[in-house]
Amino acid sequence: MSYGAVEMQLEGEAKNAAARTGWLIGSSPEMQKLLRILDKVAISSHPVLILGESGTGKELVAREIHERGSGMDRPFAVVDCASTPPSLLARDLFGHGPEEGDGAWEGDGLLCAAAGGTVFLDEVGALAPEVQTMLLRALQAKEVRSFGRAEHRPVTARILAGSSRSLQTMVDLGQFRKDLYYRLNVVKLQLPALRERQADLPELVGDVLRRMESRYGRHLEISEEAVETLRQYAWPGNLRELEAAIERACSLSNGPVVHLGDLPTQLQEFRGQRQAEQEDERPRESSVRTPVLVMERIVPIAEMERRMILLTVEQVQGDKITAAKLLGIGKTTLYRKLKEYGVAV
Repeated sequence: MSYGAVEMQLEGEAKNAAARTGWLIGSSPEMQKLLRILDKVAISSHPVLILGESGTGKELVAREIHERGSGMDRPFAVVDCASTPPSLLARDLFGHGPEEGDGAWEGDGLLCAAAGGTVFLDEVGALAPEVQTMLLRALQAKEVRSFGRAEHRPVTARILAGSSRSLQTMVDLGQFRKDLYYRLNVVKLQLPALRERQADLPELVGDVLRRMESRYGRHLEISEEAVETLRQYAWPGNLRELEAAIERACSLSNGPVVHLGDLPTQLQEFRGQRQAEQEDERPRESSVRTPVLVMERIVPIAEMERRMILLTVEQVQGDKITAAKLLGIGKTTLYRKLKEYGVAV
């Protein structure tokens, strides 16, 4: 059987295991609270709604719940609801018979195929209305009837759902079914943004460096100037952006020490801006006889645009659609701009 934009993994086959476990570390109150909840959630079979900005590790948390639960030796499937066409997504989830569709494949959908395992619906808010209705029926009846088949099949997989958008807001706007929201929101986990857990940065950076040491076969450190820049940066791309930045720096570093110049361009520019702002804030000598007019530092229009876009995305907690509307630009334009700034979309 083949699926669309779906990833199915069995115990021992999870890719990038070291990278995934490295993200669930930290001594900050936010992370300690999350880890305590994970211990309790993993032993149950209830649906879990995992909310957080893009790059905060929603899929990681879903995998951790699966691997700590009783079905850890059963399949773990990830469904990308945002990038899969509704018709294909419906077949992925519910399956179909030989007389339905193009005959390319037939069989059970993931809700049945991942028997006793876990199905993670990533960006569940992107589900088309008709698929929302089908999923609601499956959750209520705990069974599905594949397209083109008469028999019903039981659903024994645990359902986890993730979203970078507020599903409650989508419900209020009529964009998501209220009854489905209640079915998925039995337990809700709100993942903190990286800027909300800055105390964990040393541990997170150290974990990535250790993995890079294993990859490159040499000892790696990071300079104080680079560390200070990482601490001050807002990280709109969260953990994913942090990991990508350090990996890039390690690949460009000529020696064991990673310097500011090895970090991505946006971080170097950010450091320069902070230094210029600090310079502007220093008290200046005044002259009683000859008053001096101090002009504000001129910022290029492109830089003003970058700041405004990143600030808007941060203020709406990563909701790209809302950010595009507030900025008065198209969604495609916003995605292109964010990619230019090195922010994962």
